[in-house]
Amino acid sequence: MCAATFDSITATCGFRQGLIALRVVDVRSIAKQAQNALAFAAVLGMNKDLGLHGQQYSWLGSIFNIAYLFAEFPTSWLLTRLPIGKYVGTSLILWGASGCAMAACTNFASAAAVRFLLGALESAILPSVIVIMSTWYRREEQPLRAALCFGPFSGVCIWSLLSNGFITTVAPKS
Repeated sequence: MCAATFDSITATCGFRQGLIALRVVDVRSIAKQAQNALAFAAVLGMNKDLGLHGQQYSWLGSIFNIAYLFAEFPTSWLLTRLPIGKYVGTSLILWGASGCAMAACTNFASAAAVRFLLGALESAILPSVIVIMSTWYRREEQPLRAALCFGPFSGVCIWSLLSNGFITTVAPKS
């Protein structure tokens, strides 16, 4: 997270709440990077490892968004019926496990199933973060937090640098 952003948060809402807001931004930033992980994996040889051909790579990208779209409404409904902490915690643990399971995929079918699960489980993040932020902050404080959490630059400061370092370190030298 950029230092200026952290300073602006802590100046308006205090140090402890600023750290909590940064954790929310981190979760959302990690979710954005998980969506980009397919492109990083392709650069590092996933297409060859899974034996992808034709439009299969495109379908792996699309199936995530299809699952996200269809799971968004049940997720929003469940957020109103279940304890939010337990629901979000369970969703994040299962989402992380699904992300780890992507490493065990050996063909297109298994990768598509895991990407579908990732999309369905990630659909819980956005509405739950909005609900949690609405309970932490007053109405006039919410626009700044929402902009930091969901804006186009919410994950750019650190994740773009980490991704670049990872690709240049792990990618095979030619």
